[in-house]
Formats: sequence, structure tokens, C-alpha cells
Amino acid sequence: MVAFGCRRIMTAFCAVGLAVSMAAVWSPSTASAQPEESAEQDAVVETTVMSGPALGLASEIVFDAADVEQTVRIPVPSGSSIVALTGQLRAPIELGRGYLEVTSSDGRFLGSADIPDVEAGQRVTPFSIDVTGARVDGGAATLRMSVRPFDRARAVCSPAQRLVAADLAASFTAASSTTADQVFPATVQQFFPSLLTGVDVFVDPAPTNAERQGVLNLAAALVRRYDPIPVQVFVRPLDRSAPIPPAGSGSTRSVVVRDRGEPGAGVVDSGGGSVLVLSGTDSSLVDQVGLFSTGLDQLIQTSAGRVSELGSDVVLGTDTLTFEQLGAAASTSVLGSDQLFSGFDASSFGLAQPGSAEIHLMADYTPVADGDNATVTISAGGSVVHSQELDSSGRVDTTFPITGGAMARTVGLNLALTYSPQAGCTPFTAPMQFAISPNSTVTVSGRSGGVGGFRSLPTSMMPTFQVAFDEQDPEAGGLLGLAYATRAVASMQAMASAPLRPMLAPMDQVAGAGMGALLVADAESLAAAGISAPLSDDDGAVNVAESREVTLNVDGGIGSLQVFADGDRTLVAVTTTGAWSLVGPVLDRADGGGLGWSELSGDVIAAGVGGVAVPLTVLSNGPAGSISSPDRGWSGWIWIGAASVLVAAAVVAVGFWSNRRRTRGASR
Repeated sequence: MVAFGCRRIMTAFCAVGLAVSMAAVWSPSTASAQPEESAEQDAVVETTVMSGPALGLASEIVFDAADVEQTVRIPVPSGSSIVALTGQLRAPIELGRGYLEVTSSDGRFLGSADIPDVEAGQRVTPFSIDVTGARVDGGAATLRMSVRPFDRARAVCSPAQRLVAADLAASFTAASSTTADQVFPATVQQFFPSLLTGVDVFVDPAPTNAERQGVLNLAAALVRRYDPIPVQVFVRPLDRSAPIPPAGSGSTRSVVVRDRGEPGAGVVDSGGGSVLVLSGTDSSLVDQVGLFSTGLDQLIQTSAGRVSELGSDVVLGTDTLTFEQLGAAASTSVLGSDQLFSGFDASSFGLAQPGSAEIHLMADYTPVADGDNATVTISAGGSVVHSQELDSSGRVDTTFPITGGAMARTVGLNLALTYSPQAGCTPFTAPMQFAISPNSTVTVSGRSGGVGGFRSLPTSMMPTFQVAFDEQDPEAGGLLGLAYATRAVASMQAMASAPLRPMLAPMDQVAGAGMGALLVADAESLAAAGISAPLSDDDGAVNVAESREVTLNVDGGIGSLQVFADGDRTLVAVTTTGAWSLVGPVLDRADGGGLGWSELSGDVIAAGVGGVAVPLTVLSNGPAGSISSPDRGWSGWIWIGAASVLVAAAVVAVGFWSNRRRTRGASR
């Protein structure tokens, strides 16, 4: 028996006591790894191409100076080898002749791509660089990329150089064969690969509270572990007494969650691969998920382990973090003018509703000689918050506040820099170096009152929120409701830097509580619980909040996802006025677009029987500092209920347009 303890970590894990038994828990034989030589026999080489977002890469990489190295870490699927890096090079201005160089983590040259020749009419050129020699360490290949100009004088004295590598993708090869034995994960430590894109979670069609809590916790833990790689969590039906289901393959995995038997986490052989089984009764089942939320599954280097003790799962937030902790430290070199971008995720603090922030910004720069001119202007949310001339001191030390709704999600800082040496620019002129100190700090303070709108997420639900199901509804309280809740939890966790902690609670308890909550219940049940959503039930029709003269009758009903304020808290409701199948297209629309919920505005997404999900602003478009026009206005309602009569649609359009004008006027 080996005992583990988790020290107190800010905004992340509580003090957790774990005792893990390394002995196998299940009687079924575990999957065994086969020799790699046998897997290579009669192998057929297959090539897989994955986009940058699917690999957790930024949408683009910007090179704003020559010889400045950018590091890209690309996860490599288990059993595969990275082959090539592809994309497009975009040059907004003429950069002169040169190339983009790619080297391995150990400095070995891998390949290069020519910079677009703007003078010849090339502003965008595709590239494909062979990176088969890249070193793979910890399941990922680290590539170092730099711009190498031929004309060094031009690179120094010309306007800011900017090259963009966009539409990145990576190609991988894997050996597969119908005759050769494949290599399957044999231990708990090996089960989740370096690149995970999907998880099938199997649970009984009538899940217990322990199974629900276990599934929600597991989804949040895996999404956070693999961030920024997008991980889809699918909830599948499997009777508690049924045999082990088929295993996932490649970058997908299968997990069984069962409220029965001895508590434990073990990898078992499904006959065609490996499946992770989490078992136990009541709280002991939920305890097994703690193995993955704390990362201690990496210590279980056997086929099975057991969490025999899990301390109270308290998430500790903080009101002050350094730029180093926030990942906001940045640096650049400037000769002429340049911009330096920094910022932070408000959810990093693990506090609900941080309403304002005080930034203590410190920076070091090359001292400016007498006669030279240099300035820095700092903007946040489109407003200038600080400006000063740079002098021989070589130091910026300033404090400024950021207020308003910009604290709801992310805060961006834009530093506009200028440097003009008195002697002008020659090939021997050195640019000024400017670096934000990692010891700079951000201190946040809270606001009172609940916040509505998608832009309030995930901070308005930090760190712990309740989850309630309508137990009177077989679908809402069954597997379908759990599947919807799991998707919502996973989507919110994907936006959060700190861990989210969903906490299961009865609907009547949640209705009278003061904590943020996720509700899965039909519109009639929400109304009966005294919860006033933007779109509510009115004797079988849809009542639009703050516009009581507008009631919409839609044949077949409307499914929706709503984020709204309820007193001093924020509620997220997955609800419907008709069949629960109406909610599927709504969540598909919310998760679509590449960035998931982080790109949503407004406070409602709704769909009718036609399956066309429409984003709307009924009460709130989010905190004031983050307001922008919704994707569609009230006219989108015309398309929700295809079965609605034209007269009703016309009345709705007029009422909604009036409300939208009032909302915009208030925003101004």
C-alpha cells in the first residue's frame, strides 16, 4: 500500500489524501503489450493529417523579428511518427529574401520554406517541411522555428518585420495490419495517450448519482488535462452487468463507469483492445476519478489501482497572481515602432465573478540615451491606461486599474512601443529590447450580483457549481440528460484555466441556493421551481422575458441553452418546451466554430423542429466590457419555428426588434 498526498495548490487541487493499491482489482485478464517487431510485420503505412486546432496549436504563429525563435510542441499520436509540418506563409509587407527555418529540440536542422516574394506578387505561399527527424519526447515533437533573412541590414532598419505561419497542420504515419498484433495500453499510466481526441464513457441507461458525478468529474478532468487539445466526451449506454464494450483506438479511448463492485481503476482486455473500468459503490466510485483529476494515475504503472481515501475536494482561489503564473510575461525588440501583446485569463484566479483588476506592471528595457526618443503606450479594452516616455532608467513600474466586464473572460494588454535613435538607423544600430517582468502582478476584486450571457462563462461558475437534473423526467434524469450535462461541463472547462468542480444536487435544493448551477430540466419544471429564464414556459407556449406581450407558439416546441442571472448567481439551463431531441442541434451549434463556447455571444441558443440553432440576445449580451452584436438579431426567431403561423412570426419580429433597440441603447 502506497500513500499519496497532494499539497495545497492555488486554484487547482485541494489537500487530497490517497491510498492506492497496486494489486490488480479485476479478475479478467489485462491487456498485454506485444513486441513491436510483430506489429511491424506485414505493416501498411497510413498517413493521417491533423489540423493545428485539433492538435491544440494556435491558429497562427507570428514572427515579428528576424532570428527570434518560436517553439511549437506538437503531440504525436500513440504508435505514430510525425512526418511533415504544412501550412501557409503570409507576408503583409515586403520582407526581402529569406526563409523560415525549422530545427529539432536538440538543434538539428530539419527543413525550411522560402519567405513569400511580395515584389513578385506573392503574399501567401504554401509550405510543407519534412520533420521526420524531429525528436519525440514525452509524446510530443518540439520544433524550433525562426525567420532567417539574407539581407541583415534590411531586417534591422526596415519597418517592423512580420511573417505569419497560418493554417498549420501535421502529418503522421502509423503502421497497421490486420494480421499483426497491435500494441495496447497495459497499465493505468499508459491508458490515456499523449494525444486524446475523444472518449466514449459507458454508463448504465439509468445512472445513479454516483455514476453521474463520476462521469461529470472525469469529463472535466480529461478536458483540463489535454487543454488546449479539444477532447470530445461521449456518454454511451451500457448495462451495469453487460460485458466490457469495444475498445477505442488511435487517439480515442473507452471508459466504463459502474456503481457496483469493489472500488478500483483498472485496464482490462476487451478482446480487441484495452478499456478502463472505474468501479465502486456510492462515493467510493467518485473517489476513483480523483486519480485522474490529480494526475496520480501516472504513478499506477500496473494494470489496476484503487483509491481508498480521497480528502474533501476543495478548490482554493486567489486574488493575486504574477505574470509568470498567468503566462503573461512577454518581450520584443523595437527599432522604429512595434506592438507587444500580453494578457491573461480571468478564470486563472479560480474565483467567481472577478469584477475589476489592478495591474502592477513592471518592465525592463535597454536604457535610452540622451537625444534618443522612446515611448510606451499601454491599452486595455480599447482604452489607454498608461503612457510614458522611456529614459535612461531602463525601467517601467506602474499601476493601473481595469474595470467592467472585460474581467468576465480574458483581459488583453497592448503595448505600443516606439524607439527612434538620434543617429538614425544603420546596419550597426541595435534595437531596443523591452521585456515585461514575470514578477508583475494582477490583483482582482469581485462584483456583486449575478451575470448573464455566454461571455460571463466560465468565471461566473468558478470554482464550484451545482448540477441538477429533473428526476421526474425520464430523459432529463436519464442517460440523455447526463450526456447533455457532460457536454456542457466539458465545454465550460475548455474555457477555464483553473479546474471546475461540478457538484451534484437535487433540483429543489439548487432552486433555493445561492451558488451558480447547471440545470437540465424542461421549461415547465424550471418555471415550477421558481426559476425565470430568458425563455420560459407559459402554459405550453414560450414566454420571452422582459417582453410579456410576446408569447410564441411553436409546433413541436423549442430546445435551448440559456445563460442568465438569478439573483447573485449565474445559471446555465439546458432545457426544452418539446422533445429533448431538440437540444442536440443547440449543443452542436454551441460547440461548433472551432473555439467552442468561447466565441459565443448573447444569452440563448435555441432551435425548433427544423434543427436550425439560432444564437440570440434576450436579456444580456454579456458583461458591459465584452458587449458585441449577436450573430443574429431577433429576426432569427422567424426561422426557429418553421411550423409557426406567419402572423405570430410578424408579431415576434416587431417585439424583438424593439427590445433589441432598447438593449443597444442601454449598452451605449
